[in-house]
Amino acid sequence: MALSTDDQIEFVVHEDGPALQRLFTLPLQARLDALAGIRGISSFDAAGMDLLRQIHERGDGFRVEVDDPRYPAAVERLIKADAWGQIERELPRAWEYQNMALPGIHHPDRIEVTLTLGHPDDPVFLDRTLGYYGMGSTPGTIWLVAWPTDYNETRIGACAVHELAHNIRTPNVDGPFNLAEWVIHEGLAEVFTVVAIEFNILAVTIGDQLHALFKCLHRQFAVEVHHASPTLPRPF
Repeated sequence: MALSTDDQIEFVVHEDGPALQRLFTLPLQARLDALAGIRGISSFDAAGMDLLRQIHERGDGFRVEVDDPRYPAAVERLIKADAWGQIERELPRAWEYQNMALPGIHHPDRIEVTLTLGHPDDPVFLDRTLGYYGMGSTPGTIWLVAWPTDYNETRIGACAVHELAHNIRTPNVDGPFNLAEWVIHEGLAEVFTVVAIEFNILAVTIGDQLHALFKCLHRQFAVEVHHASPTLPRPF
């Protein structure tokens, strides 16, 4: 994965909704290989296949070995909510804001984004993470998982922007991260999402005064980082 300091990021959003719909029409024994094909994982890639099994047999991904009639309907709901379209619209919008606020930062020149269907029978996933979340701290990739609900189906794009904040902050912060740094990492990503696309991922009422405070925090963060490291500014 190449890093750049120019003003361009290529966002590659894998629109896997129709492919997932087709997957759920296949016999159970064929679904893991079909899912690997969707993800671009070779059946000879042992590590890739192990990770896929971990996500979809023990993690928060849908259960690839289970024939659950809720799965096709959930994918259809994500498609109707334009989940992949949300991602495609909001990521460039957020990057434009970040690049205007703090140009010249180190960032991936290309970010690949994957959204998969979640596991509806995990109470921690549904109750604690509200049925959706992402992972974006590895520059160049953003992975999202969602089980659509009334609450989260309009927030998939905002979730991707939260992960973009991690994706473009990680190359500019010395690691490894400790717990305190991760708390900061997450808090800044939330603020970035509210300010960059004016979308409240937390579903808390954001008044004009609080929104102005978020903007102030973003500006102050940029100023402090620039003074601390003018040759390597740290973005959100």
